[in-house]
Amino acid sequence: MLSLFKLSALSCILSFIYSTVSAQHCSNLLARHENKKEGYIGFQTTALNQPVEVSKSIVKGNTSYLLRLEVLGKSKLPDNFSLTLKLENGAKIEKNQQELASHIMEYNVQNDPGKVYMIFVKLSQNELELLAANRMTNYKLHRFAVSFKPENQDIFQESIQCLIAAK
Repeated sequence: MLSLFKLSALSCILSFIYSTVSAQHCSNLLARHENKKEGYIGFQTTALNQPVEVSKSIVKGNTSYLLRLEVLGKSKLPDNFSLTLKLENGAKIEKNQQELASHIMEYNVQNDPGKVYMIFVKLSQNELELLAANRMTNYKLHRFAVSFKPENQDIFQESIQCLIAAK
């Protein structure tokens, strides 16, 4: 009986230590913003060296996730284009031009005919779960592709897992 009590106490201590270390790790990957007056809490990924960011907004109890991607394009986007996120398990998240049209900003590159496209994608719960469970290897807007280094794939996936757990 006493050893069962000791085992239970040890389990609680280890669980506390793990959650504390995990919370500390996540605080290194996320930035938190809060406006109590507006009923807003927001989190965004911070530890990436890639042109990608994910944010979580909680407004009056409603949660949404937004993925921001940047792509350097050497020409103007055609009238019909799409965005494809490729995952290590072979799965893809695809968005067509109609889903993206109002969520793309275009910037000129100084002394270069190229353009920087900033894409904002609202993530569904299924898409979020896919990104949390599988590393994103690259993404492509029209024919302009961006690849992730393996170490950044891991950080991105960990950041999404922290974002989901953030409160």
